[in-house]
Amino acid sequence: MKHRYLLWLAVALIGTQASAEPRKEAQARQIAEEFLAAKRVTATRAAAPLTLAATSETSPLKRSLGTAQPAWYAYNQGSEAFVIVSGDDRMADILGYSTEGAFRTGDMPAGLKALLDAYAAQAGHIRQTGEAPDGRRTFNLKQEDTSFPEAVAPLLGDINYDQGTPYNKFCPELNGEQMVTGCAATAAAMIMRYYKYPERGTGSYSYTTETHQFPVEFDFGNTPFDWDNMLPAYNYGEYDEAQADAVATLMKACGVAAQMDYASTSNTSCEELMQGMVEYLGYDPSAYVTFRSFYSSEEWMNLIKTELSAKRPVQYNGQDAVNGGHAFIIDGYDSDDLVHVNWGWGGINNGYFELYSLNPESLGIGGGGGGGFKFLQRMIVHLMPRTGTPVPSCHLYMGEAEYENGTFRLGNITNSGYIFDGEITLMAEKDGTAQPFSKSYRTENEIPTEASIEFLTFSGFDPATLAPGTYRIYPAARQAGQEEWKEIRKNPNATKEFYLEVFQDGSSEWHASGRETVVNITPSGKLYSGYNADFKVEIRNEEKDSEFHNDVYALLIDIERNELMDYFPVGSFCLPALDDTTFTATRTLPAVEEGRYGLQAAILIGYEFHYIGPLTTIDIEEADLAEGFNLTGGLDKASYEQGETMTYKGSIDIEGHSGDMYTDLFVIGIYPKELGDPLQYQILQVTATKEKPMHFELQFKATLQPGDYRFIVANHNGTEIAQTTYFEITEPSAIQGMAAQTADTPVYCSAPGETDIRFRYGGKVARADLYDSRGQRLLSSDKPESADGNYRITAGQLHNGIYLLRIVTASGTTHTLKFVR
Repeated sequence: MKHRYLLWLAVALIGTQASAEPRKEAQARQIAEEFLAAKRVTATRAAAPLTLAATSETSPLKRSLGTAQPAWYAYNQGSEAFVIVSGDDRMADILGYSTEGAFRTGDMPAGLKALLDAYAAQAGHIRQTGEAPDGRRTFNLKQEDTSFPEAVAPLLGDINYDQGTPYNKFCPELNGEQMVTGCAATAAAMIMRYYKYPERGTGSYSYTTETHQFPVEFDFGNTPFDWDNMLPAYNYGEYDEAQADAVATLMKACGVAAQMDYASTSNTSCEELMQGMVEYLGYDPSAYVTFRSFYSSEEWMNLIKTELSAKRPVQYNGQDAVNGGHAFIIDGYDSDDLVHVNWGWGGINNGYFELYSLNPESLGIGGGGGGGFKFLQRMIVHLMPRTGTPVPSCHLYMGEAEYENGTFRLGNITNSGYIFDGEITLMAEKDGTAQPFSKSYRTENEIPTEASIEFLTFSGFDPATLAPGTYRIYPAARQAGQEEWKEIRKNPNATKEFYLEVFQDGSSEWHASGRETVVNITPSGKLYSGYNADFKVEIRNEEKDSEFHNDVYALLIDIERNELMDYFPVGSFCLPALDDTTFTATRTLPAVEEGRYGLQAAILIGYEFHYIGPLTTIDIEEADLAEGFNLTGGLDKASYEQGETMTYKGSIDIEGHSGDMYTDLFVIGIYPKELGDPLQYQILQVTATKEKPMHFELQFKATLQPGDYRFIVANHNGTEIAQTTYFEITEPSAIQGMAAQTADTPVYCSAPGETDIRFRYGGKVARADLYDSRGQRLLSSDKPESADGNYRITAGQLHNGIYLLRIVTASGTTHTLKFVR
């Protein structure tokens, strides 16, 4: 069984604000400037001024929040650094930063895109409910635990791999094109390059992929790894064939060891990768996979810092409810306990992000309808070269525990290590001292990774063997030949704690302390098969001293046959003890037959669902789609200066039309006055019912040349134009009189995802200065790179707008040119 994982990463750092409202761009800029100024170590040269690189409302990052106010702002300091500032003072001020390069949107790592989606979801939730998450504080362990180094520099150093050329040279081909390596293989390859281990693997493995039926194989034992020829990074034109073959061989080995599917989502699981690296690549069998939901925030942070302090990079995985999975590397932390992330994207957007917010708490209650790394967070621990006599780790987790009439029952005991071959027993713990309290169960066969024991029962207890007092009773395991018993991990939000009280007269009494959290999910309107619906979600944590942190799903159940038909994610949650919340979630219903179903809230423990709320009866109908709709709204004005923001607000309803619902994809954008292909556009999924019209707001940048244009709202295939508005773009008054670029001295703007500005000049250029439309200098480049009169300067990722390029020639004359990005 294969699973796709995507780590959501949410980051938070400094400060709180007294007010509670969206943050303006000027406020965000000030916070960014102060933060980066504090991060500067030296002042050998002046820092480049900040430029706004992107916001949550910048395409392709736009995420609808029901408001035009951005959820975050990303600023670049030249090409040297970036900082991401939240768009609401009820969130953390600083969401992330890097001193390793500029923030790039055109070729953004999938993991970072999910991170930013998570923050947009958080902002949307805050603005909908007014509830701010408790993520504003820095997670600081130093006051309580000084056993860790103050900081660990990024362990991978300059190792920065990607998924395309040349890394995928030996991956399967589809229609003449090489499939990409996949994020899990890329992350594993970077860890192996860090260790430069092994010389070669052991054995061989072959399989057929699931999606495209590729036959894939690798002879680990007879294929040496060419570490001497393997570069830490591969830049176009800077490596030879032997160096390309070296890294492509490593990538192929990692992909086969992980059983990569080599498809659009080359899905593999943490468990498969860990097992393959131990079995075929000689990594230590003490490696194991562990889940975020089994730990408190402090335990989770300590576990990662333990790994990094021991110089072991951590491979981290998670899952997005919509976009599947992603893996990346956490390889260091700074003095503020922000972890360093290598996204496995050729070094793009690597930087420091705060780990405390990996906990769903800081995402906001139910934050997000699938955006962001919020589900099935896990990581591989102890991933290192084999040392001495291999001893498999003992790491089991369980799904449930019950005590009734003298019998203790454990369910779904799963191995998350390499191999388990040992004993399981019950322990009685009092005042920090534990002792076996039952006969032990000895496994008959080795239990591999992800395999489970369906259930175990223990009985015949003798409380007389225990001194008077109160004991916590819990299951524990140990590998054969080992002395230490290790507690079997469990999800604290689904499994009870059991206590045995032994009295002076020898009598005893059992108690169960449930981690009680109740989730009610009820529809807010009619439900149509396969379409979006609104649900009222009520969560109540009734535990007195424990937080609830978990991923919640809605199960669709056939009531008559008591069968699970389908399920969909509700969100990731963290509630303090004795707290509750209510909010509205919009989710897409599975496509099922019309009828009556049960809707059941549940959480995942491993790969098993556990109910945490009552069953709600719902009726799902086949939608009677309306053929027509009504559109109201328009642009905020009829004339825009070049570079200005255009805002379109609209509403769609089906009043007066037959049918229950209208749904379609709309193309909304700017067209030439005489029609033709769109010059700028956005795709909008439209869904309106009789009970709920759809309201939306879109923003565009007027970056086109001055002139007259049309703004059109139409369905996706252009058969129905719902609205046409004429408007104009004029010259910006702030730079009237500036020279435009000429045929002799043209300026070529950087393409999306690139950081260069190129221009052509017939003579020698001594210096080039770049200014924004306000006349603020962004950077200065002495002796820009040139080749036959073609010059290039590196400017970092520029957002759309008006820029000025001032060229100083060798003779001292200047040329100032205006161009539009």
